[in-house]
Amino acid sequence: MLKMKFLLFLFINILSFSLWAATPAPKATPKSTTTPTLNQVSGMVSPQKDARLVRIPSKYANKTEYIQKNVLPDLERMILAARKDGVNLRVISAFRSYNHQKNLWQRKWQQTSGNDKTRLQAVLRYSSPPAFSRHHWGSDVDLNSLKPSYWASADGKKTLRWLQKNARKFGFCQVYSQGRKKGHDEEVWHWSHVRSARPYYQIRAKTIKQVKHINLSGSHVLTPELLKTYLSSIQNCGL
Repeated sequence: MLKMKFLLFLFINILSFSLWAATPAPKATPKSTTTPTLNQVSGMVSPQKDARLVRIPSKYANKTEYIQKNVLPDLERMILAARKDGVNLRVISAFRSYNHQKNLWQRKWQQTSGNDKTRLQAVLRYSSPPAFSRHHWGSDVDLNSLKPSYWASADGKKTLRWLQKNARKFGFCQVYSQGRKKGHDEEVWHWSHVRSARPYYQIRAKTIKQVKHINLSGSHVLTPELLKTYLSSIQNCGL
């Protein structure tokens, strides 16, 4: 009887070891190969040719807009969740190229009066210099309207309340929010997918001095120290 129990014990242990040995070991998580290039961080790419980017479906955007592929599912989920609550979110701006941002900068500079330092402060209220806009990264979107009058309306207030309550559930944050003492003015329309923006932010923060603005109005007063202030004065909503 004891011999039978011993043989049974031995058989079970051998069988267990064999099953364990036959089970493949879990694969190691591969290291990310999507580290942004400097050209991608600076918006010096074509959205149609950049494999990171995908067109936002027209049902969510007012015109042709591109965004990072990994951002689109969260953006779509947020828009659909908002609609269930009676809030209509529309993307009015997403990825912007370096040249697009440069054209915006130049136009605003020409429309602003005063000496160069005064003009710089005025333009920087709501606009980043080319190579420093978060829109270059394909991680950030402007929603519904850039007009303060809209956000002061009943519909705008309802939309903002919903975003401030729910956007972080989908990974988005109002990076230019109230309460910051430096940087751009509050932008209630600008929402960033923080996780997707982070690697771009980190590279830009380390390469500020490498950016050379050629033929850009105000470039002589855009010091690295000033640019760093506008780059870093943001909220990330704890994401």
